[in-house]
Amino acid sequence: MRNTIAVIGFSFILLSLGARPGVAASEKTALLIVDMQRYFWAENHHRRGNPGRLNLALEQQARAIRLAKRARLPILLLEYDIQKDSTHPDNIPTHPALISAIGRYRNFAKFKKDQDGVFDARNTFRDEFIRYLNQNEIKRLIVAGANGGSCVVETISGALLRGLGVVAFSHGIIDFGTYNTDYIHPFFIKPETVLKESENGLFEKADSISELSAVIRKSIP
Repeated sequence: MRNTIAVIGFSFILLSLGARPGVAASEKTALLIVDMQRYFWAENHHRRGNPGRLNLALEQQARAIRLAKRARLPILLLEYDIQKDSTHPDNIPTHPALISAIGRYRNFAKFKKDQDGVFDARNTFRDEFIRYLNQNEIKRLIVAGANGGSCVVETISGALLRGLGVVAFSHGIIDFGTYNTDYIHPFFIKPETVLKESENGLFEKADSISELSAVIRKSIP
């Protein structure tokens, strides 16, 4: 009888420890890169310092891709369907440096969107993206890409509203002109900008490649 009580007590302790809010580190994680398309960086690319900021962001994103490949995480690309016409010249795909970093990696998928946030109910391609997440049991997204002050923050907010965990990789996020003509990199997402859902333990930041590496290591089952 005493053994039974001890087992019950120990189980209660484990349940209590595991009852904290948030997404467990072992939940299936994917790397998501948002809107790294020429259309967004072209207007202000000529300004002093901006090409270097773009290159730094691409370098950090490529490093994140390599870490994800090593850990066999899904890698997802989002591309804004600028003119709702795949043949339009503005619909230039993701930067070739990132496509090269992905290479022939099999656990890779690309999706379109036609609103800032991929989870926006007005996004024509929303259901396809959500269906992929559900079918692959993805519960957490590591987010990088552009623009930090619009599409990235809207996508993060939408993910949190759906109960997904989010890791914002600051050095993989860049803004090409939401606030001014100078690119902003790294771009730090403030929890208060991604709705109150950030308070429930689902939102976290990785402010360096070493912090991101630690996040990815923990996500490996």
